Amino acid sequence: MNWARLLPSAEFAYNNSRNSSTKITPFQALYRYDPELQVDITSTEDTTSKGEALVVHDQIACLIELREYLQEQLLQSQERQAKYYNQRHQLKLFKRGNLVKLSTRNLRLKDKKLQLRWIGPLRVL
Repeated sequence: MNWARLLPSAEFAYNNSRNSSTKITPFQALYRYDPELQVDITSTEDTTSKGEALVVHDQIACLIELREYLQEQLLQSQERQAKYYNQRHQLKLFKRGNLVKLSTRNLRLKDKKLQLRWIGPLRVL
């Protein structure tokens, strides 16, 4: 399989698939519209010969097959990522009066370089 030939098709398919977190396609996020691939394969009476129409039909069939394959791979990847995340993720519930440590990552401190990463223990209110 020649990946150099298939790369533009894979890029087109990826840029037109909706991202699960943003709910829009990467192309739409960048250019604010979705590109359309409109090819009418039913009308062969134009200036094209039947051989050219068959080649275009084959190319479109390959694009459709490639898009389905890429969508399947993306779904499998998302399932794998969710599985690994859920294995290590533990929901932490804090009750009033518990002692916890506070991350200094989002605190505005004078000299972050020499500060501790965590401060506390602090009591949950």
